[in-house]
Amino acid sequence: MFTKLVLPDIQELIEQKDLKSVKNIFLQLQPQDISDLINKLDKDVVELVFRLVPKDKTADVFAELEPSLQEFVLKHFVDSEIKSLLSELDPDDRTELFEDMPGIFTQKLISYLSQEDRKEALELLGFPEDSVGRLMTPDYVAVKSDWTIAWEVYSRFY
Repeated sequence: MFTKLVLPDIQELIEQKDLKSVKNIFLQLQPQDISDLINKLDKDVVELVFRLVPKDKTADVFAELEPSLQEFVLKHFVDSEIKSLLSELDPDDRTELFEDMPGIFTQKLISYLSQEDRKEALELLGFPEDSVGRLMTPDYVAVKSDWTIAWEVYSRFY
């Protein structure tokens, strides 16, 4: 519903070449809302509009784009932009991206990863398709059963 209300305004701002206003709107929106908007835009403005996404939201917005738009965006980025974007993606989002891309393109993308990220990506891709292992993220937080909120507050000050 939200996207339907904002989309005409975004399209009008793009037509008027008022990109600063689009960028300011994106500052106020959640990544999911931005990706919903970009998914509905004409493909000829997607690259431009994606570059207006605030840097701290780029990976989250990218992860929610349609696979065809992800590929489109990546094909219009230079190597340094691709490396930066891939390094910001969560491991499970990166795995999903690699699954959706053609094999040759996936191999190129994997080559942009750091050695540690490459090892992690290949490990996740090694699990059978649609298995829990492939869908999981290796990032987690371990919490001891005897920890309390009081312990957390105490540990910050001492």
